[in-house]
Amino acid sequence: MGIHQLILGGSVAAGGMITIITDADNGSSSPYGVPWEKGVGFGTVYSSATGAHGASRDTSALSDSSAMFSERGGFPLSTSGWGTRFTGATSDHTQGYDGEVGPNDDYMVTTNAYDTAERTDVWAVSSSGWGSQVSYPASAPSFTAGRGCAFGNTNGYLMFTGTGTPYAATYPWTGSAFGTKHSDPSSTASDTSQSCSFNNNDTEVIAGSDSTPLVHAWAFSASGMGTARSAPSSTPTSSPMQSCDFNDDGTECAFGEDASPRVAAYPYSSGFGTKRSAPASPPANTGNWLRFSDDGELV
Repeated sequence: MGIHQLILGGSVAAGGMITIITDADNGSSSPYGVPWEKGVGFGTVYSSATGAHGASRDTSALSDSSAMFSERGGFPLSTSGWGTRFTGATSDHTQGYDGEVGPNDDYMVTTNAYDTAERTDVWAVSSSGWGSQVSYPASAPSFTAGRGCAFGNTNGYLMFTGTGTPYAATYPWTGSAFGTKHSDPSSTASDTSQSCSFNNNDTEVIAGSDSTPLVHAWAFSASGMGTARSAPSSTPTSSPMQSCDFNDDGTECAFGEDASPRVAAYPYSSGFGTKRSAPASPPANTGNWLRFSDDGELV
């Protein structure tokens, strides 16, 4: 038991709601929420949500339409706090490792850690809860089991990462269905990739992996993953890289680490810049989930 995820939302109150998932693995605890006002800080903690959040690992996401979704559940959110827990997704999903609501707040993508036949799951979502599951892509990822996933910020692409070469797969996204899988990257990550993220205009992608250099980046286009960017001169100090994200304009990226200092950050411009100094007071626990705020001022 411990803090497992922190999700910063942008539309619940003036500055957003911070949701902290306090369960480490089995989704048996309820989420904890507190309003956040930019320039002021934390407000009064909301009353506890009724019901467990239902996530196995890293599958919760907060959409811009003020709803939190997880692998088998979720809650509507408002300035009053938690609403009635959504009924879980109708299709079986044995264990999600990562999850993200798309930029239009109409679909949620998750990775499947145990269904090695498919490894990808996408459901329609709305402020009313879960909708139908999207048909699986014609060609599943070539890696073994899912770990990370991300929507492109222009809503035109999906990326998945996992165990086993080539460690990543990308697809066009029509807005409601998978397109034809892109060719696998010619230059792969060094090991299992736990997380991935697109930059603001979907021209670069990053992934965090389990072995040196731990952080990876590629150019990205309508054809998929292109040229691999050089590893940074100073790599993170612990492994694996559990999470990653770009800021709002793609000029910074950050990775959540397994051990102290728990987070590594770099300026970014078609590749990694000089590593940022670690925070003076690093988080106490594993960086299993990391996101920049919508304005890029918080991580």
